[in-house]
Amino acid sequence: MSLSFSTTLSNYVSGILINVFESVDVITLLKGGEYDALSLSVGEALLRRSEDFPGIYTCTLNDRLDSIFETLRKSRVHRFVVIDEASRLVGVVTLSDVVEYVLLEGENPNEI
Repeated sequence: MSLSFSTTLSNYVSGILINVFESVDVITLLKGGEYDALSLSVGEALLRRSEDFPGIYTCTLNDRLDSIFETLRKSRVHRFVVIDEASRLVGVVTLSDVVEYVLLEGENPNEI
């Protein structure tokens, strides 16, 4: 299984996923009272993440939804970034995607 999380920065030019900037990053800046921080570049804002930031959760097209759902549930993250063997972005799977699939398709995530 290749479910993982990482904050490793890689070469942008090679098309490899290097990071994800999310609304939680903006919220964290605002909670800290750093309203002027909204003028930072994305790279500068990412460098201000706390030391305990868990990283980006990733998976591949071969990972099972039950494993992704279990990790989403336990880790309280809301999305997985789908990457290929070379760590290039393929897509994003969200908690909403898994829940929608289970509800619409009637599948039990433990049987997927």
